[in-house]
Amino acid sequence: MGIIRKTLWTTAFAATGYGYYLSKQYESIPFYQLPKSMQINSIVNDYKNDDKQYFAYCNTFHDKVKLDPKLILKQTEKDLLNTIIVNFFNSSFYRFEFSSLSQREFNLSDFTKTVPDITKKSFFKSKDLQNKESQDLEEKTESAEPLLEILPRKSNNSTVLKVSVPSIITKSTTFLSDYGIPYRSNDSSYQELYVELRPEINEQTRVIETYSADVYFSNADLYSKHLFDGKIMPRLVLSVLNFYNRLLLQSGISNINEALGSHLVEAASTVTETN
Repeated sequence: MGIIRKTLWTTAFAATGYGYYLSKQYESIPFYQLPKSMQINSIVNDYKNDDKQYFAYCNTFHDKVKLDPKLILKQTEKDLLNTIIVNFFNSSFYRFEFSSLSQREFNLSDFTKTVPDITKKSFFKSKDLQNKESQDLEEKTESAEPLLEILPRKSNNSTVLKVSVPSIITKSTTFLSDYGIPYRSNDSSYQELYVELRPEINEQTRVIETYSADVYFSNADLYSKHLFDGKIMPRLVLSVLNFYNRLLLQSGISNINEALGSHLVEAASTVTETN
C-alpha cells in the first residue's frame, strides 16, 4: 500500500511539474490576437447570437518550426502546408485519439482533403458496401454517435476537427447541475491546426532559401445555454484538458521536426497524389 501511495504521489508531482513547464512553453494566446484567417474565428463568431449554445472560452497555443531548405526545391506552398499538417496529425497522441473516438481506419489523407464530403458519414461504413445480410449491423452503425469529425477545409492553411461529448455525459451533468452542482460538461470541442508559412530570403541574392512555419493549435469548447446559468467544467478539469492540448501540440511539433528529412518529402508526395 505504501509503494502504491508513493508511486501515485511521484506521478502527481511529475505531471504537475511537466504541466507547469508546458504552460510556460506554450502560453495561451488571446482570442483577439489570433490570425484573422483562422477558421476558429468564424466558428466562434457564428455562435455569438445563438439561443441554444455558446463558446465559453478558446485556448490557442503556438510554436514555430524551420523547414529543411531541400523541401522547397520539390514542393509548392500547398504541398508544404499539407506536409506539415499530415506530419502533425501523424503523432502518437492523435493516433490514440482517433483510435479512441472514431470508427474508421486512421487515414492521413483525410486531414488535407478540401472537398466537402468529409462529413460524419465518412466515419461509418458506406451503405453501398453493405448487403442485406448486414442490416442489423447497419442500423447499429447508423445510430452510433460520431465523436470525431474532420470538417471540410476552407483553406490550405487549416484543418478543423469537431470532437463531440457523448450525450450520456452531457445529459448526466445537466441533470446534476439542475440539482445544484455548479458544473456542467461541454457539448463539443472544436480543434484547429493552422499553419502560416514565412519565407526566409537571402539578403544578398534575394532568393527564398527556406520557410519557417508558425503553427497554431486552438481548442474551443461549446456549451449549452441551459437555464442561462453559465455553468462550465471545474477549473481542475479545464487545467487537465489544457495540459492535454499542449501535449497534442508538443507531440505534433516533435513529429514534424523528426520528419523534416526525406520522410517529410515522401509524406507530401503521397498527399499530393490523393488530392
